Amino acid sequence: MDEVIGYYSFVFGIDMQLVLGMSIQEAEEMASLKVAIEAWKHSE
Repeated sequence: MDEVIGYYSFVFGIDMQLVLGMSIQEAEEMASLKVAIEAWKHSE
């Protein structure tokens, strides 16, 4: 479980405490949203 939290916080730059307070599903949703936002920024 800690590996997953570390992965999300490192790869997506999400605050560790924020990740700890989320369910896995919430963390995945936030991560995918962040990826989509980054892709959108780079497409402009």
